[in-house]
Amino acid sequence: MKYDIKKLIICSLLSFGLIQPASAATLSIPDSPLTVTTFSKPNIMFILDDSGSMRNLIWDAGYDPTITYPPSGWGAINNNTYTTTGLNAVVYPGCPAGYAPGVVGGNDRCIILPTPNGGNTWITGNYFLYLLNTYDTGGGGQDLTTVIPNDFRMNVARDVTVNVINSSNNMNFCLQTFDVTEPGTIDVACTPTKSTVTTAVNALTANSWTPLGETYYEVTRYFRGLQSFTDNNVNYTSPITQRCQKNYVIVVTDGYPTQDTAFPNVDPDLPNGALPDYDNLSPLTTQADFNSSTIPPFSDGFQPASNQSAEGFSLYLDDMAKLGFDLDLRKAPDLDSAGKSFDSADYPLQNLVTFTVGFALNNQMLQDAAQYGDGQYFQASNAAGLTSALTSALINIQGRTSASAAVAASSGFVSSDTGIYFGRYNSGNASGQLLYYKIDPLSGNLITGGPGPSGSIWDAGSLIPSPSSRNIFSFNDTNAVDFTWTTAPTTSTLSAAQLSSLGASASEQEKVLNYIRGDQSCEVSNGGTCAFGAKDLRDRISVLGTIVNSQPLYVGPPSNLYPDKWGDGSTSIPENCSGCEYSTFVNKTANKNRKPMVYFGANDGMLHAVDAVTGVEQFAYLPAEVIPNLNDYTSTTYSHKFYVDGSPNVIDAFIGTKWLTILIGSLNKGGQGIFSLNVTDPTDFTTPSKVANWEFSDSVDADLGYTYGRAAIVRMKNEKWAAVFGNGYNNSEADGTASTTGNAVLFIVFLEGPTGVGGTWKATDYVKIDTKQGSVGTPNGIGSVTPVDIDGDKIADYIYGGDLLGNMWKFDVTDKLASKWDVAFKQGTTPEPLFIAQDELGNRQAITTRPIVSNSGSGGFQLHFGTGRYLDVSDANSANATINEHFYGVIDKDDGTNYTTLSGFTKQTVTQEKNLTLTDDSGSTNTSFIRHVSTNGNNKPQNWFLVLPDLGERQISTAVKRGNNIVFVTNIPSSATCDFGGVSWLMELDTRDGSAPRFSVFDLTGDGKVNNFDSDDDDNDESTPSKNPAGRRYDGKLSSPTILAGEQTDKKIMTTSAGTVQVMTEKSPAGANRRHSWRQLR
Repeated sequence: MKYDIKKLIICSLLSFGLIQPASAATLSIPDSPLTVTTFSKPNIMFILDDSGSMRNLIWDAGYDPTITYPPSGWGAINNNTYTTTGLNAVVYPGCPAGYAPGVVGGNDRCIILPTPNGGNTWITGNYFLYLLNTYDTGGGGQDLTTVIPNDFRMNVARDVTVNVINSSNNMNFCLQTFDVTEPGTIDVACTPTKSTVTTAVNALTANSWTPLGETYYEVTRYFRGLQSFTDNNVNYTSPITQRCQKNYVIVVTDGYPTQDTAFPNVDPDLPNGALPDYDNLSPLTTQADFNSSTIPPFSDGFQPASNQSAEGFSLYLDDMAKLGFDLDLRKAPDLDSAGKSFDSADYPLQNLVTFTVGFALNNQMLQDAAQYGDGQYFQASNAAGLTSALTSALINIQGRTSASAAVAASSGFVSSDTGIYFGRYNSGNASGQLLYYKIDPLSGNLITGGPGPSGSIWDAGSLIPSPSSRNIFSFNDTNAVDFTWTTAPTTSTLSAAQLSSLGASASEQEKVLNYIRGDQSCEVSNGGTCAFGAKDLRDRISVLGTIVNSQPLYVGPPSNLYPDKWGDGSTSIPENCSGCEYSTFVNKTANKNRKPMVYFGANDGMLHAVDAVTGVEQFAYLPAEVIPNLNDYTSTTYSHKFYVDGSPNVIDAFIGTKWLTILIGSLNKGGQGIFSLNVTDPTDFTTPSKVANWEFSDSVDADLGYTYGRAAIVRMKNEKWAAVFGNGYNNSEADGTASTTGNAVLFIVFLEGPTGVGGTWKATDYVKIDTKQGSVGTPNGIGSVTPVDIDGDKIADYIYGGDLLGNMWKFDVTDKLASKWDVAFKQGTTPEPLFIAQDELGNRQAITTRPIVSNSGSGGFQLHFGTGRYLDVSDANSANATINEHFYGVIDKDDGTNYTTLSGFTKQTVTQEKNLTLTDDSGSTNTSFIRHVSTNGNNKPQNWFLVLPDLGERQISTAVKRGNNIVFVTNIPSSATCDFGGVSWLMELDTRDGSAPRFSVFDLTGDGKVNNFDSDDDDNDESTPSKNPAGRRYDGKLSSPTILAGEQTDKKIMTTSAGTVQVMTEKSPAGANRRHSWRQLR
């Protein structure tokens, strides 16, 4: 069969894939991003106040300490402190024995005060007067032991601190308290053993002064590994063992400092030897000026008007917090546990960040300390408030910001209207952000300085509507439904089974469902009221969950992809019905002016649809496949899980009798299923049945695994439109619907969805092509696939996809009968691949990315793809690799030829890696770490492969073809704690033979231009390919590049595992199909 190769068109430009090598057993796919499987546990030092005032009763909810309450009948007692047992023992004729007496407005008041700490329970005079004014208003006496809080501050501080520590993971905790008038030495050194710290906390008693500043200073000496200032016989070992390790201090106190002036005259890390007075405000206030509401910011106290035992005599904690933040706690020549300098360029500073909690007081000094220490200040007056404060502090401490998926662009061209959208996540607190930036039309760089996070214009996570006003849809067994609570499940609501998975009782189910919708009232640290009783659900810093592997997708008006007449123009073809012309659909006013949207998946259980201009969510879809796991998301012991982690694809398709814009979503590790949504009309995203079409899961076909990769959406020869995707991974996992073969399979699911009563899936609703390769013990899988149209009729002819065993499959779907669609190559009845990826010793290489397919230029089609995986827990460490991976250019001659060896393939190698310093035409210099690649071959289309030189280096993201160049990213993961994401290489090769590019392709001088000054030639001559760098190294894990076209240069935009965006300028290649690139971005 011969075709006009010049008419080759890539039908699906929107399929993306993921991961895996060619060996061994069911994959152990973790529930958290692989880039965060190695991290440094932060050190968290608690400074807990154990001074005498911590014996005080916990206040009643109505008490306001800023109000001076009327005195009782025997005189003013407001400024004194008493024991509750002493007050209860006062003999007064108007009160029974055992009642604390008082007189309010001439009337006797008699109350029994709680004594939770026995004779050491304290109460301030003002609080006592509040109680007399508030209770026993009818006379006759009132026992308050069950009416007001029956607890004291030290006990609450102990209990809450222990509970918070026990509910926290992956942290090192340490403890410091006071030693009567001195800070003492460190009580408990930083340790991952929580019981060691909690045992010490539980043993605390309240019996000292409050030397806060002295104590904080001692903590700085501990973190620096110095000798104790308090005890010369103690020499500390710093707990900072890794250069990227974060260090925090959480100060919890109920009062201002006392006995807090003992500091050294000399400190080894300060230039002038003495501790700095950062604010230079000592002293400013007098004792007469001093009280909790008038003390000015950054005051250092009211000395010398009082003595050191008076609260507020010295307020130096803020100075010490700034000292801790400014100091470099570990310095060269010290080395961290990985043998790298603490002064390395990637992590040059190790310091302390300070959080402060004012327990039962509003403390200006604590606000100052948190501001100087780059932390946060909290107030608390009871157990709930202290729990909220400490939990919030730890949420702020947890995790790091990262990104994995590529960006989405509103256009493929650099202009004043171009914007980009990218998702990122915080691994510790399980929050996500979808950020929007504009592109500078002159430089092509991101415009920062906006009001959103990291200088963005907005973050969609902060713009999610209130829980009650959100449009959240799902699917029950047969129908699209609102994700809302119901007491009587029907076919138009969530099913009884779905509701039961949310909780054991109706109240718990509604509570969890509301939480998923965004209600935060029942979170542990919420200060309000939970309508369902206990506030026991996980605290969230953001309602939006992590966005890890889901690439956002920008969708504007329809894009004129298709003709008005299909095939021979016959009206028997569905698209040729009267009034069904595609141009009519495109030019319809509502479609021409369609609101631009951005679609992305998040690990809060939902596919989110947000307004591309405002960032406000228009609807969210929660697949039925993830509902059984939602209860885990609310747990206070939650560890990250994937939910809707796949990348959506959107395209116009003809279904039934009309054109629609269809979204197909996948889940990655979130589940074994895909779903279809109708996103034609963004003004009508309010009714479930108008948005949700169907779901297809392993309950329909057990050969479906975890659906990795982006599904393609194409017109098939049988006059139906279909979602085309691989079976994914781990389809033989024992989950009740396990594959009985473990084979790699191609699915072609028709967009009409299930037919028949109740929408039951039938065998005729989809096609499955089995490769017959795999096993139950070692399940095989295909990720993303690439359909191609070889004759320009906009209909898929072939579909290409690679599997975990290194097979690149070609599927022939050229027949009008779906029953004849099959693997293109067979030996008898046994399917054979087009190509087997393997190293030169015959070791198989996994293929986990979709191939890029184009005209070969010499007959047939050329496929470009790399090998390697990044899925299994073992993949996070390059040391586990045993073979070198490759990047390939393979020609499908379309004549029945397939390849089982590398015989006849041109081999390319990396010939040099080095630091290259270049000077641009203005004399400015810039240094990059680059690669040179060999120039074997003859500049003509041929089979070739590039050996990736580092063991563990792999190509796991989608490549991009630009003219005669192929652009791709490789990654070398690292198990080293501080090498977050390892390193990546941005590579660019000649598509024809895999050799170095024929001209300079990277702006290595950093001047925004790409010319001969960017060559590694002494004479600035870029005409010698061997002198043109073919790769540039970056720290961290890079995403696949999104390319924006300009007049002379293009921009490669990539996200990094550090949660940032990298922009590389490249020369606009001759022959680049810019429309192709724009469609690929969508």
